[in-house]
Amino acid sequence: MPVSSKEAQREKARRHLLDFILYTKPDYQVNWHHKVICDYYERWAFGDIDRLMLFMPPQNGKTEIVSRRGPAWILGRNPDAKFVSCSYAADYASGINRDVQRIISTPEYKELFSSTTLNDKNIRTASQGDYVRNSDLFEIVGHQGRYCCAGRGGGISGNPMTHGNIDDIIKGRQEADSAAIRKETWGWFSGEFFSRQGKNAKLLITATRWCEEDLPGMLLKLASEDPEAPQWTVVSFPAIAVDPVAPYDPRQPGDALWPDRYPLAHLKQVRTLSEYDWSALYQQNPYNDAYAIFRTEKMAKVDPGDYQEKINEGKLKLYGALDLSKGGNDFAALITIAVLPDGRWLVWECNLSVDVQSKSITKLIEAQSQYNYQSVWIEANSLEIAKSAWDKGQRSNFEILLRQEQQKAGVAVPYILVWHNKPKPDRIRSLEGHFGDGQLCFREDWAKCYRELINQFRIFPDKNAHDDGPDAIEMLVEGLQNIKKKYMMTSSKPVIGGSIF
Repeated sequence: MPVSSKEAQREKARRHLLDFILYTKPDYQVNWHHKVICDYYERWAFGDIDRLMLFMPPQNGKTEIVSRRGPAWILGRNPDAKFVSCSYAADYASGINRDVQRIISTPEYKELFSSTTLNDKNIRTASQGDYVRNSDLFEIVGHQGRYCCAGRGGGISGNPMTHGNIDDIIKGRQEADSAAIRKETWGWFSGEFFSRQGKNAKLLITATRWCEEDLPGMLLKLASEDPEAPQWTVVSFPAIAVDPVAPYDPRQPGDALWPDRYPLAHLKQVRTLSEYDWSALYQQNPYNDAYAIFRTEKMAKVDPGDYQEKINEGKLKLYGALDLSKGGNDFAALITIAVLPDGRWLVWECNLSVDVQSKSITKLIEAQSQYNYQSVWIEANSLEIAKSAWDKGQRSNFEILLRQEQQKAGVAVPYILVWHNKPKPDRIRSLEGHFGDGQLCFREDWAKCYRELINQFRIFPDKNAHDDGPDAIEMLVEGLQNIKKKYMMTSSKPVIGGSIF
């Protein structure tokens, strides 16, 4: 008797994950990388791969495959499978749990896997012999199978697993930058999650990379250093393909991952916002902070609450620096530094944006009105005027416009034009000593106030990355040092701790 096309479709859905996804979610948009993920997921679930890592940019369809449809498909094929799924937060993991239950409860699923069913009622405990079904755990009726979920740090004791899935164990950049959270994550993984493996258990980590010391990074480092440590198969999808392209990746270098949803032009715009985040989140190639010249661990951090009132009342002197955009995707950087009572330089505010010069003038005048700068240093190399011509009285269009806007606003900006004659990398590197000894200090809430500035410090001296923020700070620090030298040469009074400002 010939097999109907509908039954043939069902049989394919039982055998292969991608067919299962399309059977239970016909509107799912499939790109080539989803097919690759499904192929590796099948090998992981029932084949030759025991330890698998999948890396890809945000919002590219990974969770629907590995955390929603994938577990339902595994439990359909094997109702005795014991699945443990974890993420960064318990609420998020519970939401995924409920999604898996909804999939299993659909008519389409029952057409494929009639033996995999759930309790009709919400049951928190199995005290009366009922099968458990709630947002933390559900059991397969008549079988040994179960699905347990937890957030990072949550307990999963009593739940041995045949399949363990970790999807996005880090919530965002702030968590990734926290050494305490990275340590907590490692302790939870090694002491709680990893110890729940049954015989021949399968482990999957799906992530968007954040830093070299995130959980996948530490596991891969351990695997490279110790051949007896768990070894991992890694499948990685950069948002823009780079040379060499992986064998499973059909793209040419420079091609977008999912051009129908995220065209190349869009990805290039994303890249301009932060090279540090772009390399990690989108290219799955995080910078190694351990080798950075300006590491966040070395930053001297100051509670801004200690100085907010003094700044508002004008009791601290503030100075500014403006590094103008050269056009295109180049940043303009407006930096504000407060000189503290003990002489340290506190980076108070940083405005980094792709601005035309007229907009930078508006921001500068607004900042002058707010902070009453003692001096503002403006980088002159991008003004298309030579120092020799300026000395003879010639003025750039920027300076003419700045003077006009000052008159309109009734605000006088005490600016000084600076022509650089040293290479930018050398200038920024000169900040290393001030950064290391705490003379140059930063706000404790830097991740909220000027994260991109610190990211630019972290990836220095990458010649392909933006460094406008650090460059403006160097110009400002050089100006402060020159003021101090001039004062020391002309003052007959002793200078103590740099408190001359």
